Formats: sequence, C-alpha cells, structure tokens
Amino acid sequence: MKKIGILLLAGLIVGLLAAVLVVGIGPVWHSLSARFERDAEQRMEESGTKTDEAETPERSRLAIGRMLSPKASASEAVPAVTPSGTSGESEALKRELARLRSINTQLQTQLAEILSWMLVNYKGRYPLAENQITNLSFHAATDTFELNPAVAEFMHLDSNEVDMISDLLSYGGEMVNELVAQNISVTESDSGKVVLHIPSFPEYGGILREDLYTALETTLGPTRFDRFMDVTTGQFDADFNYFGDASHTIIFEPVYSPDDDSLQWRIRDGWIIREEDASKTIRATESLVRELPDHYYKYVHYLPAYLFVDETTQ
Repeated sequence: MKKIGILLLAGLIVGLLAAVLVVGIGPVWHSLSARFERDAEQRMEESGTKTDEAETPERSRLAIGRMLSPKASASEAVPAVTPSGTSGESEALKRELARLRSINTQLQTQLAEILSWMLVNYKGRYPLAENQITNLSFHAATDTFELNPAVAEFMHLDSNEVDMISDLLSYGGEMVNELVAQNISVTESDSGKVVLHIPSFPEYGGILREDLYTALETTLGPTRFDRFMDVTTGQFDADFNYFGDASHTIIFEPVYSPDDDSLQWRIRDGWIIREEDASKTIRATESLVRELPDHYYKYVHYLPAYLFVDETTQ
C-alpha cells in the first residue's frame, strides 16, 4: 500500500509539472512561431523582388533582339514543341491536296468536252430571241458576188460551206450581169450626162431566183436556209437586182470643182420596185463623188471615155 501511495504521489507531481510547462512555455512558443513565419515571408518577398529585377532586363534584351533580328528562328526564343499527331495531319493534308488536284483535272477535261460539244451542236443555232432575228440585215453577197464574211461568221459556216455558197452566189451574179447586159440601154445627152436604164425582167429573174434558192437550201438544209434568208431580208434580192422585179436607172454627170477644176461625178441612182401586192416602191439616191464607188465599176464599160477625162490633165 505504501508503494502505491508513493507512485500516485509521483504521478501527481509529474502532471503538475507538465501543466506548468504547458501554461508557461505555450505563449512563448506561439510567439516564436509567428515571428518565424513573418521572417520567412519577408525573406521570400525580398528574394522574389530581386529575382524579378534581375530577370526583367534579361527578358527585355532577348525580346528586343528578336524584334531586331527577323531572320532569327522562333526556336531560339521558344523551345520547339512538336505536338503529337502533326506528322499524321501533314500526311492527311497532302492526300487531300492530291485528291482536289485530281478532281480539278477531271473537271477541266469535262469542261473542254462540253465546249467542244457546244461548238459542234450549236452551229447554225442562235441565242437571239426569234423575234429579233428579222431585225438583222446583212448583205448576202459582196460587190464581187462572194459570200459576205459577216453572214458566214454569224451562221458559223465552215470553210467548205463558205466556198460552196460563194460559188452559188457567183453563179447568180454572173447570170444577173448577163441579163443586165441583154436589157441595158445607154443614152448620152448634149450636156454630157449619161443615162443607163435597165428595165425589169421578171420572167428570167424569177427562174434565176428559184434555182439559186433551191441550191442554197440544199447546201444549208431547210432550217439554216430559213435563217439565212431571215438575216439577209431586204438585202439579198437587192444584191441581185431584185431578180428582175425592178427597173433601174443611173444618171452619171461630170462636174468640175469650182475650187480646182478637178473632175467629180454627180450620180443619181433610182429603183422602181414591183412589190408582191402589185404596188411599187421607189428608192432613189444622189451623190457627188471624186472617185467612182466600187459598186458602179461593173457599169464602167457602158460609159463613154469623156466621163473620166480630167480637164486639168489635158
């Protein structure tokens, strides 16, 4: 019992000592801990400030160097980082580019084929509205009775068709000139005027018209022949002396210029055209020229020589 009492007394004394230590030393420990933390934070702040102050000039120097040296590689300033999958994406882009180039080549080939088809299949067909076709007015033939190039271009005629039609028009022109030569009369007046008169010759002219139209239709086909006649309406018959359905009178009069006595010609040209309804149309022109117009040269051999003598050269 005596030992137990001693042990209890010793435990009590140790507990009292521990309590005293806790009560006396605790505030001091907390004070020291708080001071230690403040000192640590202050040292960290000072260290961080110095680091920023030391690194800032270096970063600025590197940045200015990159701006002043455009050839510098980005890898010198920033470490190169190769993302995963870049190689695969590059290969995919190359394959897509090759696919698009192949498609483009195919489309170009198809476009060329379509254009070729249009050139072949649209020949003789026109984008103009149908009611506008008759507003066109081309001379079918030139003064030498060849196909007017403007008509050939508009009709998209090939070289063989142009040659064939020119041959037909030349034949028609020769026949008209023969009929004119058989019917023309030449009258000279005392004043120096020369009158050429070509009466109508509807019978023979009608036969020539029918033959020429039939040959043209055979060459062009019915549809394109109709189009040919549409775009030469009002001019085709005139190019062939209206196929004898009109009388033609031309008066040539030599005139000398009051300024230099040079030779000029006053030409009065008149047509009296018989229409289908038995009415008549008169077309007349008058001109004063120094040179004979080309379309009158076919009448030169009917004119007397004095019409071409310039008194200033005598």
